[in-house]
Amino acid sequence: MILGVYAPSDEINAPRKNLLMQMLIISVVIFGIAILSTMLWVRSITSPLKKMTRVAEHYADGDYSEQMSVKSEDEIGVLSRSLQTMSTSLQRQIRLADSANKAKSDFLANMSHEIRTPMNASIGMDEMILRESNDPSISRFALDIRSASKTLLSIINDILDLSKIESGKMEIIPIEYDCASVFYDVTN
Repeated sequence: MILGVYAPSDEINAPRKNLLMQMLIISVVIFGIAILSTMLWVRSITSPLKKMTRVAEHYADGDYSEQMSVKSEDEIGVLSRSLQTMSTSLQRQIRLADSANKAKSDFLANMSHEIRTPMNASIGMDEMILRESNDPSISRFALDIRSASKTLLSIINDILDLSKIESGKMEIIPIEYDCASVFYDVTN
């Protein structure tokens, strides 16, 4: 004896289709949640890194006004605090370097003025020796003194010019010069 039951195929396949549809919907929801959570997690990492990159670019341009504000205790927070500490230290070092540079410029300007006065006196005394002396060896020594004194005075003037350039007080005065004298000075 064989018992046969006839039913439409839609009724037989309906539970299977419903189960497949439910599994598909659940899979899509799980996949969507996974993508959303991954995006949020990636954003939580990349957002502070982007901020640190922007701040580092400002620091590289010399603008130290931007501050880091990452409060997390992970590696990104540690990196952020380290970047902020470096910025503070760098600002302090820049102030110290500027102060030292100003002190150096002031010292050079003062010393070049202080050295210039006795050098001019030495050049003047040497000129008197050249005018009064009839001895050729003394005149030759006096000419050597004049040459060395003028060279030293030129170096002192260059130092003073450098300090004027650094302080923004340099004035350029157009004058004529003697090429032969320049070549003679270079040779000496």
